[in-house]
Amino acid sequence: SQVVRPDGTLVQIQSMPSWSGEVKAMLNLVLDRRVLCLLPLFIYSNWFYTYQFGCFNAKIFNARTQGLSNMAFWGAQMGGAYAIGVFLDSSRKSVRYRALTSFVCIAVYISITWGFTLLVNETYSLNSGKKQDVDFHNRKAFLGPFFLYFAFGLSDSFIQCWSYWLFGKMTDDSSTLSRFTGIYKAVQSAGGAISWKLNGGNMVPLTQIYINIGLVIVSMPLALLVAFRIGINDQAKADLLSTIN
Repeated sequence: SQVVRPDGTLVQIQSMPSWSGEVKAMLNLVLDRRVLCLLPLFIYSNWFYTYQFGCFNAKIFNARTQGLSNMAFWGAQMGGAYAIGVFLDSSRKSVRYRALTSFVCIAVYISITWGFTLLVNETYSLNSGKKQDVDFHNRKAFLGPFFLYFAFGLSDSFIQCWSYWLFGKMTDDSSTLSRFTGIYKAVQSAGGAISWKLNGGNMVPLTQIYINIGLVIVSMPLALLVAFRIGINDQAKADLLSTIN
């Protein structure tokens, strides 16, 4: 290449692998122990949409209030993504500290939201299938589920931003990162499709809640194993340098 960077180095054009090489690389990554541990979290990361959109928001609120709550949901996602991004990208703490602290906070937060979801599901008799048509003018009936729905949006952004950040700490190779993302989105979409299909079979909302809680129970300890390994080498290098100095 004749393209020269400002620092004087030449731009190197990376050779692309053959299709068979790409398939082999993808299969090897799928069988990576870290990816296998993260698969339940990938499945969960879109599974909850079925309950949150199809059972919670659609059954509790009337049409115009659903619009308001959806605006709050996606607004919470933007705010949550920014907040967790600031923490994860901060250089004040070690990578390992950020990985573990953020994960524990997310796990506790998700557990609390599903606990309140069980309460709201029972309070508004969602298992009966009857639409409640709560309007935002009815503050007593509106505020509780509205803020919980807002919390759902935060939870969604926390999981997805944390997952993408984790990939970036697992490798610096752009090709591997693209494969990580491809696996994540494929498994996530498959989980969402299965969830919506099950919902089409007249599954009661309470069963959907229990499935989501089950996925949380399975996915969190496995994801913690991966997070626990993040930054160990960096920390060891930092300890060695401090000893030398």
